[in-house]
Amino acid sequence: MNRGGEGKRQSEADSQRWHRDRSAHVAKRDVDEAAGREIFASSIKSGTPIKAQTTSDLRVLGAEARKPAASAEPEGVSPVTVSELVVAGRRPNSVADRISGPARAGGSGFVDEFTFGAADPVLAAGDAWLHGGFRGWRERYRGAMQTKRMQDAYDEAHYGAARNVGRVAGLGASVALMGLPAVERMAVRFLPGGAKIADGLRTSKYALDRRGLAKMAAAGGMGAGVVSQAVSDDVTGRQASAGDYVASGLGGMVDGLATLALGPGAGGAAGGATTTALQEVLNARRPTVDQLIDSAHRSAAFGQVAGAGASYVAGGLRPLDKGRLGELMTDIKTIARGDGIPFNQGKRFDLAEGGHTFTDSQFHPSGDLETIGINEGKLGPYATIRPRQEQAMRQLGPNYVLDGWRFSDVGKAVGATSSTYGTLYDDEQDRAWNGR
Repeated sequence: MNRGGEGKRQSEADSQRWHRDRSAHVAKRDVDEAAGREIFASSIKSGTPIKAQTTSDLRVLGAEARKPAASAEPEGVSPVTVSELVVAGRRPNSVADRISGPARAGGSGFVDEFTFGAADPVLAAGDAWLHGGFRGWRERYRGAMQTKRMQDAYDEAHYGAARNVGRVAGLGASVALMGLPAVERMAVRFLPGGAKIADGLRTSKYALDRRGLAKMAAAGGMGAGVVSQAVSDDVTGRQASAGDYVASGLGGMVDGLATLALGPGAGGAAGGATTTALQEVLNARRPTVDQLIDSAHRSAAFGQVAGAGASYVAGGLRPLDKGRLGELMTDIKTIARGDGIPFNQGKRFDLAEGGHTFTDSQFHPSGDLETIGINEGKLGPYATIRPRQEQAMRQLGPNYVLDGWRFSDVGKAVGATSSTYGTLYDDEQDRAWNGR
C-alpha cells in the first residue's frame, strides 16, 4: 500500500512537473513570437526584405533576438544576426515549393482582391475566436493579421508575378460579378420598395437614343476627374502638379467611356488604373503593379457603391421628379452631341396634321436655326408616350429625340463621377486605414 501511495505521489509530481515545463514552454514560445512580430514590423518600416514565412519563423527570429550576449556561437562561427535571419529566412528551394508556391500565392492574391480585402480580416477574426474566445481576442486578432501580412510579404518576395496575376484575376472577377444585372437586381430587392425599382434597372419601354452618349460620358468623366483632383488639393492642402490634373482628366474620360459600356464598377477600375499610371509617368515616376491594382480596387468600389445607391434613389423618386430627371439628362446629352443649349422647355409645339404637343425641350439640329427638333426624356419602365407625341415623332423623324432612360443609367452617371475619388488615397493613407 505504501509503495502504491509513493507511486501515486511520484506520478502526481511528474504530472505537475510536466505541466510546469509545458507552461514554461508555451510562455517562452509566446514571448519569442511577440518579439518576432516586433522584428517583422520593424523590418517592414525599414524596407528590409521579408523572407520569413510562418509563425515558426517568427519564433526563431524572436528567440535569436532574445539570446543573451554571453551565449555567443562557438569560436570560428560568426553569430547570425536577426536582420540576417529576416533576409535569409526559409527559401523555396524544393521542387514542391517551386510548384505549389506560385499556385498558393496566386490563389491567395485572387481571394484578396475578389473579396476586396475582406478575406484576411474575416479569417483572422475567426482564428482569434477559435483560439480563446473573447478573452484576449483583440491581441490574437492583431497577431493573426500580422502573420497574414507576413505571408503576403513572403509571397511578394518569392512569387511576385504569380501573386500579381492572381490579384488581377480576382479584381476582374469581383468587378464582373458586381456588374451582373441579376446581382444588382437581387441586392436592390432587399431594400424597401426594391422589387418595383428592380424592374427599371435594366428595362425601359423606349430605346435610348445613342447620339451624343459617348461624348457625354467622355466629357462628364473628364470633368469629374479634374474636379476630384481639385477637391483633393483643397482638402489636403497639397498642390498637385499639372501632370496630376492631366492624368485625372484622361483617367476620368476612360472611366466615363468604360462605365457607359460596362457599368460603374468596371469603369471605375479602368479609370482608376489609368489615372494612377498616367500620374506616375507624367511625374517621372515608374508605376508599380501594387499601385495600379489598389487604385483600380478602390475606384471600382467607389463607383459600384455610388452607382447602386443612385439607381435605387432614382427608382424611388416621385413620378414628377423622375420626369424632370429624365429631361435633365436628355438636355445634357443634347449639348454633348452638338445641338446647342435646349430651349422652350414645356412650350407648345403646333403639329402639321393638326393639334399640338408640349415639349420637354426644343433644339436646333446641328445649329440650323431654321429647323426645330424636339426632346422627350423618359425615366423608368412605366413612363408612357401620348398620341400627340407619336404624331410629332412621325412629323419630325430623326429630329424628334426620344430617350428611354433606365434607373441604372442614373447609376452609371453618378458612379462614373464618384469613382474618380478612389485614386485620391495615397499609400500612407491606405496603410493608416488598414492599420499597417
